[in-house]
Amino acid sequence: NGGQHLTPGQQFNIAWISDDDAAVTTVDLLLSTDGGATYPTAIASGLAPLGSFSWTVPNVSTTTARVRVVAHDAPGNTGSDDSDTNFTIGCYANCDASTIQPILNVLDFSCFLNRFAANDPYANCDGSTTPPTLNVLDFSCFLNAFATGCT
Repeated sequence: NGGQHLTPGQQFNIAWISDDDAAVTTVDLLLSTDGGATYPTAIASGLAPLGSFSWTVPNVSTTTARVRVVAHDAPGNTGSDDSDTNFTIGCYANCDASTIQPILNVLDFSCFLNRFAANDPYANCDGSTTPPTLNVLDFSCFLNAFATGCT
C-alpha cells in the first residue's frame, strides 16, 4: 500500500477487495506518477471485484507513484481507494537517486547500508515478508542489482 521500490519490467502483484451496497461489477487499476494528483495511466480494466493482477512495472522513473483501484457497480456508481503512500519506480541500485554520471557509485552502498541500519523498508531488496525481513539476502539482492546496473 505504498513505500515499495519497484524496478521497470518487474512483476508486481496488486490485490484488492471491493464492497458496495449494490454488487460491484468490475474494477479498474490506474497509475499516478505525481503523488496522486492525477491517474492518467490505465494498468488494467474490467477486472473482477475481488482479485489480484500481476502488473509489469512500466519503464518510468518516479518517487511519487501511487495506484488507484476504481470499483464500478451495476447502477453506474464508482468508488475508489488509493495507495496510502508513494512508492518508487526506478533503478533499485540507485539508492541515493543521483542523476549525474556515474549514476551508480560508492554513495549508493552507503545509502543502502544506512537504510538497512535504520530498518527502512527500502532495504528489503528481496521482498521477504517473514521476520527478519531485513537480512543477508537483502545484501545479495542489492549487490546483484548494483552489478546489473541501471538502463
